[in-house]
Amino acid sequence: MSWSDQSIAPLLLVFSSPDLSNATLSCAYTGVRMFTLRQGTHPYTHRRTGSGPRRVRLPRAVLEDADSRAIASLECDSDGAPSEICIAGSKSIPISQLFEPALTWDDLSAPREKGFQLSACTGGLWHISRLRIRLLDSVSYAPRAKFYHNHVLHRDGRLEPATGKSQGHDFLWVKDSRESLAEMIVTFVLLEHARRVVYQASTYQPQPPAPVSPSQPRLRKHLSNISAHLLHLTKPRCPPVEEPWNDLDGNELETAHGRST
Repeated sequence: MSWSDQSIAPLLLVFSSPDLSNATLSCAYTGVRMFTLRQGTHPYTHRRTGSGPRRVRLPRAVLEDADSRAIASLECDSDGAPSEICIAGSKSIPISQLFEPALTWDDLSAPREKGFQLSACTGGLWHISRLRIRLLDSVSYAPRAKFYHNHVLHRDGRLEPATGKSQGHDFLWVKDSRESLAEMIVTFVLLEHARRVVYQASTYQPQPPAPVSPSQPRLRKHLSNISAHLLHLTKPRCPPVEEPWNDLDGNELETAHGRST
């Protein structure tokens, strides 16, 4: 595997894996304290190169298959906030595209005795701000959620605080007993220097309309009304009966069909 334009995807999976089971690609940065921004601080090392912008050099990264090595650098603006990341052999990409939060959840269509479970990986640059869940009946509520900041998710599902040189992520775990969920919206705030960029990740699973049984009273009455109306429309009409026309004196007048009887 080489660091070409097509190999940016594994780097994206490191921080924004749509499937947390694929987060094992984070071994590409073994022993690296990535450039995380928390509480307005910059806990990464940087050095100036003359009067130009600051550059952060990351240690040599080794992919899982040990097929290639690469040097990555982080481009920062004049305030020291990350703006884009540079990978050897690849073009620069905006940092906002690299660190979009990732959401994963259980299959909401299946009934759960213990509710559902939602996890959110923010990649370090995002802070989980708000969670809103909309039910199928359009009722929105904010359930209690537990945030795990700077944690590591292992392949076997264990979630542990990041220690030493291990780089963790922010995770959101939600458990609820409701089953009729339609949409979940998680609001993230990007922790940049003097800037707050809000990113909302949501999921919408359209539910097919539930089949309505004809035995229901409302539907039975509705179908009965429709049948009566259709019967009335299809019923053959009798020819109109002409009434005799009389003048003011009571004398019968001729009609279009002759003299009335």
